[in-house]
Amino acid sequence: MKNEPFRNYLALYQTTQTVRDWWEDVMAHLSHGYVINTPAIFILARPVCSWAEHEIINDVWNSFDDSVADTWYIYAVATAEMTSPAGLVKKTIAHMPYFLPYCAWERVRDKRLRFFRTEKFLQNL
Repeated sequence: MKNEPFRNYLALYQTTQTVRDWWEDVMAHLSHGYVINTPAIFILARPVCSWAEHEIINDVWNSFDDSVADTWYIYAVATAEMTSPAGLVKKTIAHMPYFLPYCAWERVRDKRLRFFRTEKFLQNL
């Protein structure tokens, strides 16, 4: 059985410039985040603080204490089929092990962190 989401995740590293490799990102999330790998979706995410600086949030080796983390930072996500950005976030949030008030990700085109209320994506799940 092929794992298309994981293969699609690996393809992201072949098409973008990054200072790390895919294995370092996976290991960092295994260490202090979450790696979710199913036949339908592959996710790297970790709890962060929305008020922290962009560089600190985006540092895969930085971790935040659970008592202050308020955001799921969706570092990477891949699926087997094409999905709209909103649909992708809904699928990702549905796999998170517990609720946090916000979710965030970095936009590829401008490297800006985007924050949204998690409840926005939980509607109609």
